[in-house]
Amino acid sequence: MIEASCHCGAVHLEIEAAPETVTDWKKLDPSIDRMGVNARLMDPAVLAGALVRHLDGADTEEYLD
Repeated sequence: MIEASCHCGAVHLEIEAAPETVTDWKKLDPSIDRMGVNARLMDPAVLAGALVRHLDGADTEEYLD
C-alpha cells in the first residue's frame, strides 16, 4: 500500500499501486475549487516510473506537454 498526504497532513490517502501519471502545476487560480496531494511526499522509488504532466494553472488551465 502506498500512502500520501497533503502538506498540512489533514488529508491522507492510500493507493494500491504506483501512479502512472502525476501533475505538476503552477499557481492555481484561487477561485478554482481543487485540492492537490503532493506526490513529492511519496517515496521517490514509487514515482520513478510515473509520467509527470505540467499544467499551467495560472493562465491557461492547459497541459504544457
